[in-house]
Amino acid sequence: MHSLIVEYLQRDLEKQNGIAPRQSVNDFLITSQERAVLSDADTKEQVFVGEEHLGVYIDEGVLARLKDGQFNLDDYCVAAEGVSHYLYLVDRAEQARQCTLLELELQAEVDKFVHVSQKFKVDEHQLLDALFDNYALHKHLSIEEKERYVAATRNAARFCSRLIKKNDRMQTVRDFYTRSLQGKLQLTLL
Repeated sequence: MHSLIVEYLQRDLEKQNGIAPRQSVNDFLITSQERAVLSDADTKEQVFVGEEHLGVYIDEGVLARLKDGQFNLDDYCVAAEGVSHYLYLVDRAEQARQCTLLELELQAEVDKFVHVSQKFKVDEHQLLDALFDNYALHKHLSIEEKERYVAATRNAARFCSRLIKKNDRMQTVRDFYTRSLQGKLQLTLL
């Protein structure tokens, strides 16, 4: 399975966050059949990490719509989130740094906002609303998972709303990327 859109997303996110190019996420994409062996979750994006493997699932329908140019913001963000998770996990593993699930989700939320606001000419305040105010959580999530997603969304919204006003935006984005969870949370409060 190979997706040019996913490849472009990866290169754009690498540039955005100031990180060196990594092995293509396309090499780690798994099908819905492969994903069904690993999980019964009903999500459009999921990353699997094991001692011997890494797998990135992005719904085939999403990939098909992206390929055909018939996608919406949700489809684009699903793919961007999968790529963000992949890059962040690989980057942290290469640095021998641990990464919490909250940190992973927070980074993906910021990555989506920054990338979409740069890639498409959109009103950033409307994008803030679309990504951080008008979202719905999957019903199958545990209480802990819901709390993590709400915390990631809330903190990303604060950071991104402040980011809109900054002149040195890309330096701030890259600084955010390099920080630990605690450092990221500090930046959401400044």
